[in-house]
Amino acid sequence: MGRLTGEKAVGTGGELLVKQARAAGVRYLFTNPGSAEAAFFDALVDCPEIQLIMGLHEGVVISMADGYFKASGESPFVNVHTIAGTGQMAGQLYNANRDGTPMVVTAGLRDNEQYGDLVGLAASPGFSQKDVNRQFTKMSWEIRNPFAIPLAVRRAFKLAATAPTAPVYLAVADYALETQNVEGMIYPRDQFTIENNAHPDPAAINTLAEILLNCRQPVLFVGDEVWRSHAQADVLELAEWLGAAVTIGSDTHRNFPTHHPYFFGASRGGGLPENADVFVALGGKTTSGHESRMETVRSARHEDLSTCTAARRAETDAALKKVFNQSPIHPLRVSHELQQTLEPGTIFLNEQFTADLSPISFGYRASHNEKIWMGTAGASLGWGLGAAIGAKIAQPSVPVVLNIGDGSVMYSASAFWSMARYSVPVLTIVWNNYNYQTVRNAFYRLKGSAAREEKYPGMFLGDPEIDFATLAKSQGVSGERVTEPDGIAAAVRRGLDATRRGEPYVVEIVISRVGGGADSTWHQKFQVAIQQANS
Repeated sequence: MGRLTGEKAVGTGGELLVKQARAAGVRYLFTNPGSAEAAFFDALVDCPEIQLIMGLHEGVVISMADGYFKASGESPFVNVHTIAGTGQMAGQLYNANRDGTPMVVTAGLRDNEQYGDLVGLAASPGFSQKDVNRQFTKMSWEIRNPFAIPLAVRRAFKLAATAPTAPVYLAVADYALETQNVEGMIYPRDQFTIENNAHPDPAAINTLAEILLNCRQPVLFVGDEVWRSHAQADVLELAEWLGAAVTIGSDTHRNFPTHHPYFFGASRGGGLPENADVFVALGGKTTSGHESRMETVRSARHEDLSTCTAARRAETDAALKKVFNQSPIHPLRVSHELQQTLEPGTIFLNEQFTADLSPISFGYRASHNEKIWMGTAGASLGWGLGAAIGAKIAQPSVPVVLNIGDGSVMYSASAFWSMARYSVPVLTIVWNNYNYQTVRNAFYRLKGSAAREEKYPGMFLGDPEIDFATLAKSQGVSGERVTEPDGIAAAVRRGLDATRRGEPYVVEIVISRVGGGADSTWHQKFQVAIQQANS
């Protein structure tokens, strides 16, 4: 690195924070604002290059930033409100940490050691605000000296984006943000970031190549570093060259075409080739020099893998035929219609955990009718709506469709307001089965009292039924409800037409429940009104 070429700045602590964030490449601030951060937000008035994207809850704000990163590859910038917002973002910060999202989260800080013990919106006496979410960050710290703010911001962006990437949290005291005439140096991003450009050992690659050629059936375990390295095409080429089965271990991305004959789904789901004897967690490129033996090896493996995956798809097709016209709508019919109506290259965000989505072709490119999968490995509910907003902001010219369950929507339904406020043209598909089905299936597998009595506490989401189209409309997003299978395709097409016009849209599809205890609508009756009448 050559000589640093920064720029001297003078202003409030908040102004220096904004200036350094902009120099770090920030274009969007994902936030739910608060009074302790007044000097920070005041500085944004004179920095129109940073667009504020507001969510009505900190969980929504974090998932917006997460979706933005997954669609753009850029480190997102977030601000939450003091100790309260810091605590409220925890569920989605957990998701971001599991996925290694290099977001920088700032917050105002009310100092609980400067005046007295009981400071409003401050950490409890004897505790630190930075400790609240430390387990979900790469590093967390607090800044009280206003002159340290630019350095702290640079350090946050550098640390978050340096492998292994993860969120970083920076709390800044309100009085530090408000201090006048602060002097500091502002540096551009390229002068304080580290390039992640590790090189594999050639000898190790040759050893691995020999193992892969001499085994019976290799399996490539494809992790999300493949996406970060833009290596999906290399993985496809390697798998086809070797005749290797491919499995994935994360719900974050699909780094291999899911309808390819070599794809065997998620590793935790089983179903790998019976003769698999080498399992490679993919982390490097193969080498040449083995072509003379490769064609014979590849041909035998290709035939075995293609036969196995074709049989699995035939089973799915047969199951779809049986339930095709079922009412209430079977989840397989929904998957089939989405495959037929969504265009190749659509970013498909998923927060619907129990439906069989195998009829849909996912991958990393628009060819072969593939949709681009985006999810989170954390599985903390409330991610999808915010993430879809962030993804569309990052890729405004690409169709974005959110596939989400009814229970998940209610963790973050206020995000519909943000969709309407910023005209974010996302199509949201709500699968409504009036149930926390993932959890109910777990209760059923326990084979305890709930399964015997067909009473699943806290699982039924009817009584009253939630009308998701109306819920969205109350916040400015149009939509409709579908109850018959033949209505799915037309409703989805209307939703896609709306997004092409620049409008968000919701299609709520009422589906059947599947799995153990699916017929149960039992819930423990309790009415406070009766208690009131009898008191």
